[in-house]
Amino acid sequence: MTGFEHGAFQSGGPHRAGFFWGRGFLTRSRLRRAAGPILMIIFQAVGAGCSPSSKSLVEWQTYSDGAVAEAAASQKPVVIDFYADWCVPCSDMERTTYADPRVAEALEPYVRLKADLTDMRSPENEAVIETFGLEGLPAVVFIGRDGSEIAEARMFGYVSPREFLKVLNSPVMQERARRISEA
Repeated sequence: MTGFEHGAFQSGGPHRAGFFWGRGFLTRSRLRRAAGPILMIIFQAVGAGCSPSSKSLVEWQTYSDGAVAEAAASQKPVVIDFYADWCVPCSDMERTTYADPRVAEALEPYVRLKADLTDMRSPENEAVIETFGLEGLPAVVFIGRDGSEIAEARMFGYVSPREFLKVLNSPVMQERARRISEA
């Protein structure tokens, strides 16, 4: 005899009764209640394995006017990353662009400064915003060995590792580096 002859498949049959379904351990309501947390755990585990590194490979110093002046006196180029804790594209750059080994290597010759503008209304941060004419965050500013800004290299908003390297290797940056080394 088959399941059809006994009516098992017509009435829900043995696969719907007993321990797993019905009044047993795994009821539909228990399954529905458990599905949300179970899926959340699965997505977090999968996401953790797929997410890019959150560790910046660039070693930053805290921005100060003194650090910029010291670099200019030593004829060292400077890169300043302006960010805020609440800025999502800033976090994205930290997680992707500055975690790229090629970007970290390309920034080695620079004095690397990070300016925290989380509290944009503080008098100190308002002065920094005005001094550099910042229009938004994130912003990246390059200062040449002579102490003047390389305006053509200024970046606003999220910049991918590829685009960042394109700016660093641009003819303007190369010319500026060559000109300073010849002096």
